[in-house]
Amino acid sequence: IASLMFGFQVLPGSLLVIDSLFLFFFGFFIFGPQMLIGMVPAELSHKKAAATATGFVGCFAYLGAAFAGGPLGAITKEWGWVTFFMILVG
Repeated sequence: IASLMFGFQVLPGSLLVIDSLFLFFFGFFIFGPQMLIGMVPAELSHKKAAATATGFVGCFAYLGAAFAGGPLGAITKEWGWVTFFMILVG
């Protein structure tokens, strides 16, 4: 993911096909593990507790996403997109 983010930042925005490939691979490498993270609690827990385990994992995932949005938005507003991508890569 870090190399994809670096390449996406460095390449010019006029290359539509290359940009589309980068976005495809972003989705592939992010959504795949995200689906596995949602499936693992259901597979590892008891049949009667599968929904609760999945709900807890989803709850913490949404809380993490909510708390990450504010600080990263403030960083982008203050220092720009280059700093935003460097923080995500680093």
